[in-house]
Amino acid sequence: MQYRDMSGGRGQSPPRRVERKLLVLRIEEEREEMRAINTPGDGSAILGIVSHENGPVADYDDWALVSHTFQVLPEGAGVVSLLFERPL
Repeated sequence: MQYRDMSGGRGQSPPRRVERKLLVLRIEEEREEMRAINTPGDGSAILGIVSHENGPVADYDDWALVSHTFQVLPEGAGVVSLLFERPL
C-alpha cells in the first residue's frame, strides 16, 4: 500500500483527476485488536486492523491511502474510516 501526499500544495502541478473510495469498518469489541486498544500501550494494535493483508482492505493494495480516522465507540467497539485514491 502506498502512502503519499495528495494534497497538491503551492508550487506543485495542478490537481489531476482521481478516483476515491471511502472504506468504513466496524471493529467489534471482542476482537483482539480492540481489547489491546482499550488497554494502555503504544497503540500499535490498530495496525492489525488496517493491515493490507486483512479482509476488505486487501482490495485497495494498489491505491494510495490519503486519510484515515479511528474512533472508539462508547460500548467499546471501534470504527475505522480509510480514504483511498488512485489516478484515473
